[in-house]
Amino acid sequence: LKPTGSSPRSTLSCCSSYSMMRIFLLVAFAGGACAESCADDVALLQHPLPGVNPPFTNLQEIATEHLNLSGAQVKGEHLTPVQAATFFFSATAALLLASLYQQRKYIETADNLEISATEKTKRLAKTNMGLALAMDMDGDRKSFAKENTMLALRAGSAAVAAGIITFNPALSRWFSSMNYDVTYTCVLVLWCMGRNLGSTVSGLFDANLGTVMAFLWIWILEGILPNGYMVGDSMEKWLFGVAYFVVTTLFMMFGSWKNGVRVWCLSYHVGNMMTWLKPSAPGTDDGFSHNFHIRFDGGSFGYVVVTMLASAITVIALSLPNPRMAHRNALKDMRSTSSGFDTLLRCTTKIYTDCAEDISTSLQGAKIFQTRLVDTIEGLQASIDASWWEHFDMGKFADIRFALRKHVIILKGLLNCMSSLHDTLEYGVHSDKHNQLVQEVKAPLEELVENTSSLFDTCLASMSDGSIGDDEAVELQKSVTAVEEGIAKLSRQMRASASKIGGEGWLNQQEVFKSDWEFLFLICSVARLIADLGKHYGGRTRSHSVSVISAARSFNVFSGLSDPAHMDFAIRNSISLFACWIVGYMGMFSLIPPYTAGLASNASLLMSTAVGSALKKNVGRVQGLVVGTTLGSLLYGFIVSNGCNTPLYYITGIGTTFIFSSFVFYMFLSTTEFSFVFYLLAGFGSSHFLQTCSPEPSMEDKSAYFESILIAIVCVTILAVVDIAMSPSARKESEKAAIHFSKTLTKAITFQLSDVSSSSPYSKQVIEGELATIRSKASEAEMEPHFSGAPFNTAMYNQLSTRGNSLFIQVLTYRWALRHSASSTLDDVPDEVKKGDSRV
Repeated sequence: LKPTGSSPRSTLSCCSSYSMMRIFLLVAFAGGACAESCADDVALLQHPLPGVNPPFTNLQEIATEHLNLSGAQVKGEHLTPVQAATFFFSATAALLLASLYQQRKYIETADNLEISATEKTKRLAKTNMGLALAMDMDGDRKSFAKENTMLALRAGSAAVAAGIITFNPALSRWFSSMNYDVTYTCVLVLWCMGRNLGSTVSGLFDANLGTVMAFLWIWILEGILPNGYMVGDSMEKWLFGVAYFVVTTLFMMFGSWKNGVRVWCLSYHVGNMMTWLKPSAPGTDDGFSHNFHIRFDGGSFGYVVVTMLASAITVIALSLPNPRMAHRNALKDMRSTSSGFDTLLRCTTKIYTDCAEDISTSLQGAKIFQTRLVDTIEGLQASIDASWWEHFDMGKFADIRFALRKHVIILKGLLNCMSSLHDTLEYGVHSDKHNQLVQEVKAPLEELVENTSSLFDTCLASMSDGSIGDDEAVELQKSVTAVEEGIAKLSRQMRASASKIGGEGWLNQQEVFKSDWEFLFLICSVARLIADLGKHYGGRTRSHSVSVISAARSFNVFSGLSDPAHMDFAIRNSISLFACWIVGYMGMFSLIPPYTAGLASNASLLMSTAVGSALKKNVGRVQGLVVGTTLGSLLYGFIVSNGCNTPLYYITGIGTTFIFSSFVFYMFLSTTEFSFVFYLLAGFGSSHFLQTCSPEPSMEDKSAYFESILIAIVCVTILAVVDIAMSPSARKESEKAAIHFSKTLTKAITFQLSDVSSSSPYSKQVIEGELATIRSKASEAEMEPHFSGAPFNTAMYNQLSTRGNSLFIQVLTYRWALRHSASSTLDDVPDEVKKGDSRV
């Protein structure tokens, strides 16, 4: 179990970058030198960890009974603590260098594992959409399970590497002698590991920045008033410490920090301030750095070292033997998504040209296929954003990332067109004249689809290496010309056939072929979108890179003060955190002793900016925190039941760490509803069984088991009470969101009929955001308890979301027609494209 007053600690850093790699290598090699210089210092164990009450396994007793403070080799050990630490840091540094080499080697290597399956699906879609969809879903399921299994095994291996510090006696003694708390090293690995290096390094950067900021806050305070508040000091000193704690905590809460920075910083900060404000005997050394000097054997500096160490282990696990890189994933997903769109376009065209009486089954399959593509694009966008952390837009990678983002924007526009096409097919009228018209336009239609598909493939191949050569530019221009000629040919054929079959006059033709006119217009809109993409690449538009310096300059810590959602989050969580800290400082009855930092530390780690049901979120907190604490304690008892420093102890310890970490990480990746529970279970469970071996726990140890569970329950209770008291009714919020969406869409329709560019309150992005708000609020309201009245009408809100989205697509269709360009609604469209066509 974690000692009563301790606070959970965080880990991770941007080790994949060149600069952070150099920093860690310096720290790693300096660790060995530090081990040599500090091995003989007996005084290192005289200072308790900051924010930690005297633990049930006293470090000084261990030093007296089990440690050879001279740093000499203990009987039965092959290495001295100094040698073990030097070897561990050096091996980590060497593996980190190998990881960097693998990253540079593989970042440009194409991942072609799924290309053959994708091509097979594309061919099959031409004849049987249902079977193609089934194959695609089955392939995704197998790929998803395979990827999750691989990542789980890597997580288990990384957890074992982090647990070596606990299971290796010599290494454990060195970290103990340096007052470095390594209890949460495995937690940091499991909580910060993502699906790829880019997202992981982003999280690691947050953890390291938060850890450094926590060290900075206590370093400044100890520089002004060293050794904290002591018995006999004036009340003004205590009040100054309280004011400093409140101001620094609110700065972290209300500042526009990423939530990872906030969580890791406050999880350390609340424990450090608990130690500083705890009245201590005069002359007591609190173990922090004093008088603006850095104490390398202090606990607060140790958190920085341990965080960087856990970061290195995480990066190594994702890099060796083959790195899991966001850049490669983005390119692979782009090929897969583009091929999927090609399949969808061909299938939709075939539904139209087959002239079947009942198209409901094929059309439903096409809609499901499109929904899957929309979900894939969200993951693709996340991979593109995460890839910045792997190459920082250096060299040609800026061009590739810019091209990928452009491709995603075009894909979103294309899928909007496909939604409108499916609505047209669903409500279209079938007749003999319709069938006759289809047969006459079938040849130019299929020719246009083929040319469009070929141009899309050419665009995809051109952007993959970040540069457009002369030959590629010529090929793109030829393909664009072929598509434009195909549009003109289909338009001429449609006008001639409509006039021949439907009679002269637009009204007569519209009466018979109104769904045909719309379908073919939308097909031409798809072709024009891809032609615009080809012109964009052929014009060799310069990319907009985001350097590290420009990213740092654009950060404004106070920008969140104007965001109502951020202010609500900051106020609610500040109240929860301060309430937990006050309860921990005062104690609770005789069950939780005074000056217990665990309550506030748990509250810091449980903060989340995710929007969702307060009830569901807090139930998940109880499940993850309490079950993790209990299961971790049971696993600890199982590990130490075979004694310490025995072969069976090492086998069960390492085996338990690997199996537990791999299983919970796999479940975290594989489930959506309970991922948050397994996330907490992984962290709090591993922190409790990776403890210093004590085969015969004392009564104090046993009481600490109960105390840690009680701390978890009290913490979650406080968070739940504040969340429920301050969160507005989800039912009222759903009603408000639905009414506001109706008004916004009505105004947007008015703008379209006037051929006026929508102002920002009624833009496409705003309408999409309000639709997403309706879905999320309705999901929360469905889980909200109702003590009187009827249950929440979930079906009505589902219909409102579905029909609202269909109406929104029709609004976009009107805009494409009035402006004669489907590109007019894209996110990055220039102002001149937004203007209407005077010929309409």
